[in-house]
Order: sequence, then structure tokens, then C-alpha cells
Amino acid sequence: ADARAFSALAHYLLGDVKKATKWSAQAVAKNRIPGWPELISFFILSRETTMEKATPVLEKAIRKAPGFIHAYLTLGEALTYSGDLKAAGQIFDAALERCTRQPWLLVQKGKLIARQGDYAGAIELTDRALALVPSDPVILMEKASRQIDGKQFSEAEDTLREAMLHDPRQAAAYLRLGYVYLETDQLALARPILLKALYEADRESERRVRGYAFYDLAKLSGREGDVEQAMLQLSRATEVGFVEKERFLKDPDLKEVVKLPGFEKLF
Repeated sequence: ADARAFSALAHYLLGDVKKATKWSAQAVAKNRIPGWPELISFFILSRETTMEKATPVLEKAIRKAPGFIHAYLTLGEALTYSGDLKAAGQIFDAALERCTRQPWLLVQKGKLIARQGDYAGAIELTDRALALVPSDPVILMEKASRQIDGKQFSEAEDTLREAMLHDPRQAAAYLRLGYVYLETDQLALARPILLKALYEADRESERRVRGYAFYDLAKLSGREGDVEQAMLQLSRATEVGFVEKERFLKDPDLKEVVKLPGFEKLF
């Protein structure tokens, strides 16, 4: 079943969605103990159909194997991302009842309640995760993100610098620090840090980091009044897949940039 599931994933990455969907469904049907087949099937269905059609795969897996924490995490994260915060909260709470000391569960529950406006509670949950895995650079970055959510920019800067001490090549940490400087209007500090984020984000999996870095550089240039440079950075953002037209149109830093004749050509 695992072999068929990973073959389905390979077909999906090669562009054969029909075969990938069929094979992943067969893998789930053949699987006796929920695991990778369910996670891969959910991955494919959530991207090619709807969350309503994808979630039953993991819900059934959880009923069949209530200790399958990875399924709770994957489902909870996906529901949070799609905006179904109530359902995501129920999933995370059910998982935490079974596994109270899983750091990433605490982090993801923190991210969820931050989206609901409880920034202090989100930071407290992330601190609980750090108590389990002290000095973890990824969880430190998550704590900084919750501090940024709550506009605690000075604290976020300290947390991000601590994360960098433990992993100097963590591109997302530089990206978030650049954003802190951008939000506090420290433009002279923001630019080199954002360029450092681009330098470190050299993996395919970090395309989103590169997109955000180019976008923040565009905001920076727009704030400085250099609309041509801002347009260049936006074009670079869209080239790596960061195509957020509505976000660009609503951004006050880009109000002059979106008026340029080349803006519509980006899309």
C-alpha cells in the first residue's frame, strides 16, 4: 500500500493527476493500518478537488487509528489554512487530549488561536513547545511569528536572532526579521536582511520564502518612492509563483506601482 501511495505521489508530481488519484485511492483501500497512503491521498485530493472531499480520508484514518497524530496535525493545519478555524480547533484539541507533549501540535494550536486574536495565549502555547525542545530554531521562528501577530516587534527581533544563532541558514528567519524592520520603518536594516533571506532560500521548497522576500523588497522600494525598482521586485515575486494580485492592489506601499502600465502584464 505504501509503495502504491508513493507511486501515486510520483505520478502526481509528473502531472498525471488521473492516475495519481486512482492509485492513491487504491492504496488507501488496501492499507490496513492508516499511514502514508492516507496522508498522500489527502495531499492530492486537497489540491485537485475540495477540502470537503479531502477531509473524510483523514477523518476515517483517525477513527480507525486514534493515535495517528500526524493525521490530526495535517488535517488541523489544512483546516486552519482554509479558514475553518472551529473545525481545526476541534481537531487540535482532540489530538492534544491524546498527546499533551507534542511540540508541533502546541505550535499549530498557537497559530490557530493567534488567528482568532489570542496572541498572548498563542505565545504561551509556543513557549510550552519550546520547553519540550529548547532552542529549536523552527519553533523559535514560530514564536517570533506569534509575537509579530501581536505587534511585539522588539520581542520578535530578539527571538529571531536567537533562532539564527542555532541555525544561521534558516531563510525564513531572515525573511521575518526583514518584515519586522519593514513594519517598524527601519528600511536601511530591512533591505540587507531581505537580500540575505533570498541568498539562503536556495531550495525548491523555499519558493514561497523567495516570493515573500521579493514582495517585501517591492514594498520597501515603493515606500522609498522608487516605483521602477518596486515593479522589478514584483515581477520577480510573480516569476517564483507569488501571484497575489489582490494583495498588491490593496497594499498602500504599492499604490503608485499598480498604476504602471506593466503591472497587468505580471498576471
